[in-house]
Amino acid sequence: MASYFAPHFTKLAQITGGASVPKGQMLAWFGIDISELRWVFAAASEKNIIAIVILVVTIPLAVYYFKSIKREDMEFAKELGIKTEA
Repeated sequence: MASYFAPHFTKLAQITGGASVPKGQMLAWFGIDISELRWVFAAASEKNIIAIVILVVTIPLAVYYFKSIKREDMEFAKELGIKTEA
């Protein structure tokens, strides 16, 4: 993923003057969190059909996951006697 985003980071650095990039080199960011998900969004915006399919599948799964986590949190809070907002 760092290699995929390297041209974007390099261009951003050159445009903003945020970093000096020697000719023939690129900047990369190794510590990108959830880089696969960032790739899906970036590639989908470039009309990559595989990324679009992954995105269409991922969004409903993410919604389901976060709703289930919230439901579990509410159940634990109830068990512990903690008042929560609905």
